[in-house]
Amino acid sequence: MWTALPEANKLETQGPLFFAERIYPEFNRISRRNFLCAPAGVSFCFDRKAPFSYSSSLFLLVWRETLPGDLIWIDLEMTGLDPEKAVILEIAAVVTDASLRVLAEGPDIAIHHPEKVLQSMESWSRQHHQSSGLLDRVRASSVDCREAEQEVLGFLSRHCKKGKSPLCGNSIWQDRRFLIKYMRELESFFHYRNIDVSSIKELAKRWYPSLPAYKKKKAHLALSDIRESINELKYYREKVFVKTMVLPVRKAR
Repeated sequence: MWTALPEANKLETQGPLFFAERIYPEFNRISRRNFLCAPAGVSFCFDRKAPFSYSSSLFLLVWRETLPGDLIWIDLEMTGLDPEKAVILEIAAVVTDASLRVLAEGPDIAIHHPEKVLQSMESWSRQHHQSSGLLDRVRASSVDCREAEQEVLGFLSRHCKKGKSPLCGNSIWQDRRFLIKYMRELESFFHYRNIDVSSIKELAKRWYPSLPAYKKKKAHLALSDIRESINELKYYREKVFVKTMVLPVRKAR
């Protein structure tokens, strides 16, 4: 089924898009957004009857549709850590592909709460959310929790299929606990698995103790924190994971 393509190296300097157009003339009729480039160093395989992958020492070109579901990144800012006592102040969402390339940045929503709720929050949360400006945004917001949930769901539905993409972020189970409590419909949109960058960080501390820690700005704002989580995972991919990367190639539906 799979055959090597000996002319691959000859086309390397022309770039992956040239390669695609050379091998598949119909490539020009397909949106280039359906393709991704990623670092590669993998065995080359090619099937002229199926979506292709082109690997060289420089890149891998593969149809996005042939990869597993894209990744959904969510971050919440809350009034505390206990979902039975605390509430969600802010939610943001980002969708990336398997190579951590941002495909779409979704809503970044401050959720309105009565003043008595804000006054009852834990001191650490009050201090940080006040200094970041989030509390002012919450007071000025007219969006309630249900409306925020529906807006994020609408965004995700335009980019992902329900149940296919894992929930990603730092200490993401904490966010998921609040979603289960306050945004159950949104929580059910994700695959049951999580991709927790914090878990990789904890393993790196133990297995690679000489690795410098990834420096974060810790803005404690939802969208900024998502961007940092994505960049942190890129850091571990570069510094910890094996460079040779084999991405699955499956026939598009």
